[in-house]
Amino acid sequence: MDLIYIRIPENLADNYSWIRVNDGSTQAIRHGSMLDASEDAKGAQVVMLAPSEQILLTSAEIPTKKASVRLKAIPNILDDELATDVEDTHFSIGPVIDDLTPIAAVNKRLIEGWIGLAKAHSLHPRAIVPDVLSVPWQEGSWSILIEENQALVRTGVASGYSCHPAVLDTLLQTSLEQEIPAQIRIWLAAGVETELDLPEDQIEITSEDCLAGPLEILASGWKSKQTIDLQQGEYGLGQNIGLKLKPWRWAAMLFGAFLLLQVVSMFIEQQQLQTQQTELRTEIEKVFKSNFPRARTTSGMRKRMSDRLTELGETDANTVDMLPILAQSTEVILDKQGAKLEDIAFRSGDLELVVSAGSLSELDTLKDAIAQSTGKQIGFSANSTDGKNLGRIKILGSNE
Repeated sequence: MDLIYIRIPENLADNYSWIRVNDGSTQAIRHGSMLDASEDAKGAQVVMLAPSEQILLTSAEIPTKKASVRLKAIPNILDDELATDVEDTHFSIGPVIDDLTPIAAVNKRLIEGWIGLAKAHSLHPRAIVPDVLSVPWQEGSWSILIEENQALVRTGVASGYSCHPAVLDTLLQTSLEQEIPAQIRIWLAAGVETELDLPEDQIEITSEDCLAGPLEILASGWKSKQTIDLQQGEYGLGQNIGLKLKPWRWAAMLFGAFLLLQVVSMFIEQQQLQTQQTELRTEIEKVFKSNFPRARTTSGMRKRMSDRLTELGETDANTVDMLPILAQSTEVILDKQGAKLEDIAFRSGDLELVVSAGSLSELDTLKDAIAQSTGKQIGFSANSTDGKNLGRIKILGSNE
């Protein structure tokens, strides 16, 4: 993905400069408003370069490996070094180097302004870094980028400072009293001339002009793993997720409401299905008991009824299919007012029906009607017990 580097001016109302990089090739440096920069940033990851003159870069030895603990310890460690109240200062850290933790300190008002500026233009920076830490650097050297009104001096992976070119030589002499690098690389912006009193016999000094502009040099020197991203702690990327999703909040709320409605609807439907299932099972038991009054339990109703019907449908050379016979007989019983089929049995190829009626004579008439309807030989017996008249009608199924 393309990267676009946007350099933040010290005064946010001033013009901005930016450059877009694609697979190592860079476009021309552009200048204009933040709105113009945001238009050019579409489809690219954004790296914002903050003015180092507003950021303190230092380091401290903090005996813990946890980044969150180190961040919490920094205010107490740097309390005496800061000119402002630690409560008004935002701290960020970089990778530990020789047991020292690189630290960037910036006024909270400034970091809030930079992040707010990006959000106001719908930008979500991959990183916000001090511009001095984007000056190309290599181990054992110092790197200096000199512009018309400022100079950026990078002395380490996460160390350096910004100053006016007029005091650059003085600050370099002071720094050289503590450390002498093997090499100093200098880049000069167009139209800039400077004289530095450097010990050329001890240090290899190279100097070149920024033909395209200082921002091209800064874009070539940024390394994500060798710098300090100011977006940490309360201003970290994870804290901005809600703001990133802000444009979608109404759609998310509508989707959430729709999802909740679907869940409630599915719950209600499930409850209705369970109720219907209970009612259906009750009805099945009622029908089963009505047709099989002698059954002691209703367990395995489906299998028992299926087995019974299978038995009724089985035939061989000496038997007939009893299912049509059962249908004809049942129709006769249902047509007879007051008659009721109490039980069904199938034994040795014969169909036995237990029927109740209003009187024994009605049972006898019912037996004759079944014989006439089925054309089968009928065996019959009847009795009256406790006021209930029961008849046992046996329909012979043999063909012999």
